[in-house]
Amino acid sequence: MPDQPSYGLRAIYRKLTIEALEKFPDAETRTIARYLFYNYPTVFLSIEMARDKVRYFRGTAGNSNRKKLKDKTYVRKSI
Repeated sequence: MPDQPSYGLRAIYRKLTIEALEKFPDAETRTIARYLFYNYPTVFLSIEMARDKVRYFRGTAGNSNRKKLKDKTYVRKSI
């Protein structure tokens, strides 16, 4: 199992994911994940990895992750 990403890598994940969420606010999670993976393949090693990051910032990665999320700007409101 790979080591946990360093703080610098986490900042890169955050920056790139938030930029994509701002660029495509209404796009599906999988679409944004594909965009991140194909444009930044050295950062996001798989589409699933990118999808996990998008889900985290959208608040759809589970209750515990949603509680840890400080900036709720990109969390989708439930209907």
